[in-house]
Amino acid sequence: MSDRIHFTGTTMSNVDYHHGQLAPAIGVHNVQIMRANRAKPESSDGYGWTYNHAPMIAYWNNTFFVEYLSDSISEHIPPCHTLLVRSSDGVNWSRPEVIFPKYKIPDGFKKPGSEVAAKDAIAVMHQRVGFYVSSHNKLLALAYYGIALFPKDDPNDGMGVGRVVREIKEDGSFGPIYFLRFNQSFSEENSNYPFYKNSPDADFV
Repeated sequence: MSDRIHFTGTTMSNVDYHHGQLAPAIGVHNVQIMRANRAKPESSDGYGWTYNHAPMIAYWNNTFFVEYLSDSISEHIPPCHTLLVRSSDGVNWSRPEVIFPKYKIPDGFKKPGSEVAAKDAIAVMHQRVGFYVSSHNKLLALAYYGIALFPKDDPNDGMGVGRVVREIKEDGSFGPIYFLRFNQSFSEENSNYPFYKNSPDADFV
């Protein structure tokens, strides 16, 4: 592919620093799209949760989209949900809105090999792919509902609920949430959303 970005220089980043210890590029701007505020949540996202993580950006239909997951205080500590912000110019951004809401784990659920049972537990979101544009030019948002029932429990151990998908439509509205893949202990019978192949939209499937 001739349009791929290819770095031919010798300067390497230092991954121990968030800026890589790289010299600033003239003309580049840093834009803050959301500022967490636990004391005044109404001035940020309406929730005041302060662990906002894994932002992923897409550009589609003349609009920038950023999806990120949000936990109340720390990684893998529920409650957790995924939010979306959008912008037409990359500078002015919308107020965050929930695109994948909190998901309750069935009471009594146990991971295979564990005696810890879920009680009023909320899933932990842990995705690293946020968007996909289909061959029918549909913008799909993606997320993952994992399960962490105690400190240091791994939500990405294959024992979570599964991966979910929903469409972001041209008018900005959201389609229904579907499971794209269930993990081993879950199916349509014990989950909150249907499997994507049951969508009536043939282009979505």
